[in-house]
Amino acid sequence: MPTEIELKLAVTPRDLERLARECCAALAPPATEELTTEYYDTARHALWRAGLALRLRRKDGKWWQGVKGGGTVEAGLHRRLESEARVPRPVPDLARIAEPGLAAQVRRAVGRAALEPQFRTELTRRTCRVSPAPGSVVALCFDRGSLRTSAHRQPICEIELELEGGPEWRLYELALELEGKARVRVEQRSKAERGYALAGALRSGPSKAPPSAVREPMSSLAAFRAICFGCLAHLEANREGTLADRDEEYLHQMRVALRRLRSAFSVFSRLLPKPATEPPLEEIRWLSRALGPARDWDVFLAARLEPLLARHPGHAGLGALQRACRRERDTA
Repeated sequence: MPTEIELKLAVTPRDLERLARECCAALAPPATEELTTEYYDTARHALWRAGLALRLRRKDGKWWQGVKGGGTVEAGLHRRLESEARVPRPVPDLARIAEPGLAAQVRRAVGRAALEPQFRTELTRRTCRVSPAPGSVVALCFDRGSLRTSAHRQPICEIELELEGGPEWRLYELALELEGKARVRVEQRSKAERGYALAGALRSGPSKAPPSAVREPMSSLAAFRAICFGCLAHLEANREGTLADRDEEYLHQMRVALRRLRSAFSVFSRLLPKPATEPPLEEIRWLSRALGPARDWDVFLAARLEPLLARHPGHAGLGALQRACRRERDTA
């Protein structure tokens, strides 16, 4: 069954345009496509709850049905099984899912429920292919457009690095090269996940640490890798909430993720060469220090000042102190 392996990078519109010009200048002109994609699911989002995504995409005047599922996301690397087939009209046709395993999963999830449009993407995609090393081929897709529901709209501006040949680590190597030219960041969420969130199908809020992925047959190094990926997923899940300052718990959970990650390096230190571990450990320490002052202000406000204000409501001095502390917290 075909497996899609890709790394997504979020980027600003200005940097997207610049990187597209630079990356494709020495190659053949990029292939440009106007893509409209409609995602379907049941009213209760049975496909999404089963880890599946069903979409209809209009490309070059033709309709294509795609199904993705059974995937994982580790350190931003998306691996998903996919099946795509032509359909005569923009209506889901489960009989055209060629992969028997995916077809059975979709039928089992949908049952007798009706499939309805949930959200759509409208974007311009420019694609060029690079070969970082002999035997390695990566498709660089520069996507710009929007994600839409009946009530909401969200911009899309990202670069997809899709592996077409060679080892997976080449995607990270290429991403680091792009990061040296512009401010890019790994995007953990697929367009489908962002669409379901925009449609209100996903519960938002601070994310706690996921269950451990360590299993008994794993080697020590495999266990270390699984723990680190879990910590990075925990960290990333709370990043946007922290930046938007929606709830101090987002910041707290980022600090928890960093402590767990630092502990993993400590526990497995005998297995890891110090020259290899010191650079990432220094980055972890730096980020912990950067987040520390804001978290200290959060604790002071919640554990010390707010109880005093509850006991002395309307106290002018305490109110002024609270406002001053919040200003300090925002600039920490």
